[in-house]
Amino acid sequence: SSEVIRLIESGRLTLIPVGDSRGYEVPPHSGVYIMESQNLDITLLKLLLQRISEDSIVIVDGDRKTQTDMAMYAGENNGMKRMSKVFRGNELFGQVDLQNIYRSKIAELAD
Repeated sequence: SSEVIRLIESGRLTLIPVGDSRGYEVPPHSGVYIMESQNLDITLLKLLLQRISEDSIVIVDGDRKTQTDMAMYAGENNGMKRMSKVFRGNELFGQVDLQNIYRSKIAELAD
């Protein structure tokens, strides 16, 4: 949309492919949204989380239980699963497990 383009051009929004994250440091006071994280192994999700600066918020989203696309990201090698184990109990961490996926009435009919 034109709003996304405006935010990118003004420097308020940066889109970074996971493969380009090595060497990048998230500026302080940023919001970071890591999408489709069920398809990240432990090493890659750790790399992304290590880029986060002070006073930033991170949302890690994904469906590791039912939507992992490749076997190499499943089980004990799943970055989301490991993150949950390591971060659980820390005051900086919260986790929400949604029971239903709802996109639209069409998606519901397709299901």
